[in-house]
Amino acid sequence: MEVSSPDGSRWETVDALVDTGASYSQVPSSLLQRLGIVPTDTVEAVLADGRVVADLAWTLRILSGISEGICNTMVQSGGEFLYIGVGGR
Repeated sequence: MEVSSPDGSRWETVDALVDTGASYSQVPSSLLQRLGIVPTDTVEAVLADGRVVADLAWTLRILSGISEGICNTMVQSGGEFLYIGVGGR
């Protein structure tokens, strides 16, 4: 799949997993930096153990096959793998 900044000025091909139970995507901070994406908001997420965490949110454009969309993401500490959240809130 390909990802880019919201304005489409920088694109990168990445491997990703789709998480049907997640409301937000998890993106490595190094990928956000390479694409020049800056935080757009602050969001709260409920973790599997019930804890509520607040984090900065970024907007990322995703292209997979013939489908394209914009998703809100949270930064992933460490790692280089993209997790795409497609579950409801």
